[in-house]
Amino acid sequence: MTTEFLEVRFYIPDRGTSVDIADLLRYCGRTFDLSGDDPSTTRCLGPNAAGEFPSELPLEDAIERVSSGRHGVLWFQTDDIEFGVYIHPDTDSPATVTVSVPDHYVRISRSENVRTVVDNIVIPLYEYTEPVFVYGGTYLEDSSLDRKRIETGYIDRAFWLLAFGPRLVQTLGEACLEGLTTARFTELSDGGRLLLLSDNPNTCTETQRSDAETVLLEECGL
Repeated sequence: MTTEFLEVRFYIPDRGTSVDIADLLRYCGRTFDLSGDDPSTTRCLGPNAAGEFPSELPLEDAIERVSSGRHGVLWFQTDDIEFGVYIHPDTDSPATVTVSVPDHYVRISRSENVRTVVDNIVIPLYEYTEPVFVYGGTYLEDSSLDRKRIETGYIDRAFWLLAFGPRLVQTLGEACLEGLTTARFTELSDGGRLLLLSDNPNTCTETQRSDAETVLLEECGL
């Protein structure tokens, strides 16, 4: 049986060097628990690891494997939720980072886990990385998104979770974002905004996403 995932993707400015990637992963190591059987190790996959099983390595060795190749994933834990931090290949510069949480942690009956993922994983990573834009959901289909267009305020796809950095908030306007129908609307510490279209990613409907896309494209004058 295939496991589905809640994926939350961060478009991060100025995180294109191996040093910056290493710093991000060290931040994760300080902020979250490691995922290995030994408390000092974490599971990881480095570049060119397709088809391989994750290795358990000391944190610094795992960070070196991923950051030197600017591609790979390390796993961490918080509040009994295990999640991966995936560094996309360096075809993306600045970097793109995805947090991946197995779907069973956030099913409808586990609304408290949804709050944990947002409050204890997504928001801390947002505050550290200062991204331009963050979006997420299950069955994440985002092939049509274009980073350069997003940075100009052109966002034609809506997802269960949307977070706009302060520059996008200024470009789009607070009135536009407040016009979205949401289950949660949070002002972030840097002036950004985080929105959830429904209480749970598994209950976010196509109609909700379509309505949000209409607001972003029409009410924002795009």
